[in-house]
Amino acid sequence: MTKVNVQCRILSISSLYSKIFLQNSTTKLMTDDNNITKAAHHMIERYGDKALKEADLRITELREQEQIETFELWIKIRETLKFQISQSDNETRH
Repeated sequence: MTKVNVQCRILSISSLYSKIFLQNSTTKLMTDDNNITKAAHHMIERYGDKALKEADLRITELREQEQIETFELWIKIRETLKFQISQSDNETRH
């Protein structure tokens, strides 16, 4: 993937999830558990069983762009995704 494509993808990611992470119309990222949970839920709604793969793509792109703060946020979102998916799998087994 070219640098321009990666930048475009990151910009689209940012605009998609900006409503979740913005507070009081500032550009400060919200990293509280509630917003991370919402972001993970939106990923599952949008990508279904491919949500973890999409999160991994974002994490890779952010690491390559050296956007450390956002990279760390997506690591947390991915962890929450794994938890939500495992909970969903456990509920369907019972």
